Amino acid sequence: MIIIAAFSIRVWRLSSPERAYFDEIYYADAARAYLEGREDPNWIHPPLAKMIIAGGMKLNNEIAFYFPGMYHRDKNVIESAGGRLASLFFGVLMIPVLFAFAKRLFKNEEDKRTPVLIAFFAAILLSCDFLHFVQCRISMLDIFLAFFSLIGFYYIWRYIGEPGNPAVFLILGGIFFGLGTACKWNTIFGACAALLAVMIYVKPEMKLSSPGGVDFKPWERFVMHTGFRLYEIVVFFLLIGIIYSSAFIPYFGTGGTLAGIEKHHIDTINFHLHPKEFKHPYLSPFWKWPLVARPIWYFFVGYNNDTVNSGIIAMGNPFFWWTFIPIFLFMLVYGIAKRKKELLFIALGYLAFWLGWIISKKGGFFYYMTPCVPFMALAVSWFLGLLCKKFNTLSPAIIYIFLAAFFFLAFLPILNNYPISHHYYYDYLMWFKKAWI
Repeated sequence: MIIIAAFSIRVWRLSSPERAYFDEIYYADAARAYLEGREDPNWIHPPLAKMIIAGGMKLNNEIAFYFPGMYHRDKNVIESAGGRLASLFFGVLMIPVLFAFAKRLFKNEEDKRTPVLIAFFAAILLSCDFLHFVQCRISMLDIFLAFFSLIGFYYIWRYIGEPGNPAVFLILGGIFFGLGTACKWNTIFGACAALLAVMIYVKPEMKLSSPGGVDFKPWERFVMHTGFRLYEIVVFFLLIGIIYSSAFIPYFGTGGTLAGIEKHHIDTINFHLHPKEFKHPYLSPFWKWPLVARPIWYFFVGYNNDTVNSGIIAMGNPFFWWTFIPIFLFMLVYGIAKRKKELLFIALGYLAFWLGWIISKKGGFFYYMTPCVPFMALAVSWFLGLLCKKFNTLSPAIIYIFLAAFFFLAFLPILNNYPISHHYYYDYLMWFKKAWI
């Protein structure tokens, strides 16, 4: 039911606005280049997410051809909606993935109903988040890296938690982090955090005694332990490298060369190393993002002498995001004190995708927090489960989720470009006037 409701409310007005907006102008154009056999004009990011967007455009074009009465006749409108369909599909799929991840994380709880309840809460909170909603409805790259990274974390957790640490889960984790990296480089923040968790929590199961019963010497133990760790690191990053490199294969079909790929990577690195060359009014430092201090208007128009407004804003659900901060700090302290590795794993995921941007000299954009949102939902859901257990009632969770859903519905018009009166927007949604949204 959660998936159906999340899909239904996200697909409503998906084609509005009818033309490409915000960064769609870059990624939709790049996706169109793949469909037309041209070289990708957007060299600043790897190709996989743009190829997925192209697949959505192609699918929508085919549906429009066979069912012309269902669609707008303008080809550009059809393609815009098609690109957004790909984002919608992957974004909504994050909900059942998060549900499965939460159940797996908390499967060792004493009350066997607790993992299901926490998973249920997490799925609802992700569905009610503004940033996740908006990124599901625009042809941008971040929803794809968030999807693949979440699955990568899921499999790494299985590698950590399953008896015997089956190598297949390490391999699957590497594959999905590779897919994410082939969408956008900052996936590597999460991949490094996941590998760090492996280094901390996986204890190599090896027989540290000889057949004759004589113990190995300390240096021999060290060599064996180091060898096992090197095996994990090499396998993990080798898979990421192979998957990432494979994403460039279609580039050769457009006349591209290895020299061209090398040049694009050098240009990308230079772009990030020389921040003065990049200016944007919505650039902000990473520390502002958890506070929702610099939301981004993707689209905004006024009608009837500005008495009616419509637009799309990328921001977090303020109730969810602002309450998350003290909950996260409590979870971190509790996890360290109680040695709860599932809580520290959640913290690692969130901190990696957020604090990884410390290295950026030019700052960044609020939507870089997209892959953080599932980990926020996990943290808050765990806390709600703790409250429900302590007070032996679901009331804390019901009240919290009701308030999160209330804020979501209140702000929905400026998340899906629905026309509203200037009075409603200015007096009820712009809480801090010009200093906020």
